Amino acid sequence: MQLFISYAREDVKKVAPIVSDLERYFDCWVDWDDIRPGRNWQREITSGVRNCHYCLFFVSTHFLESEWCMKELRLGLWWNKPIMPIVFDPALTLPHALTSRQWVIFSDDHEENLRTILAGLARPHHPWRAIALVEAITLVVGAAILYRIAASG
Repeated sequence: MQLFISYAREDVKKVAPIVSDLERYFDCWVDWDDIRPGRNWQREITSGVRNCHYCLFFVSTHFLESEWCMKELRLGLWWNKPIMPIVFDPALTLPHALTSRQWVIFSDDHEENLRTILAGLARPHHPWRAIALVEAITLVVGAAILYRIAASG
């Protein structure tokens, strides 16, 4: 399954670690990997949205103020893509296209963010994917527990 990752450039430090983890389980289309030098970036983004299976929108004040982030959202809606809003600040006023969907509230807990996103991507009509995602979530939780044990001892 290919994920299209939409974010504001100012949020790259928050988004990159989650994308790195998601890339272990999915083919993630993200501008820093998928737009090659010399390519028409507007066409590349349009193609990325059109060809993806799911759009993840990392929503912040910067995202809402970005002309291209809003275009990416409109493209995802135009092509009727499943959309997951990942919201940095729940007090933001979101466009209706995002308020009508269940959000992920982005927190400071990286493992919790990843677990929530992975759970949201599990599709019950594809049981083998759901099983693989449950296994991935179990690995993430296990790794977090081991890390905390090692850090405390």
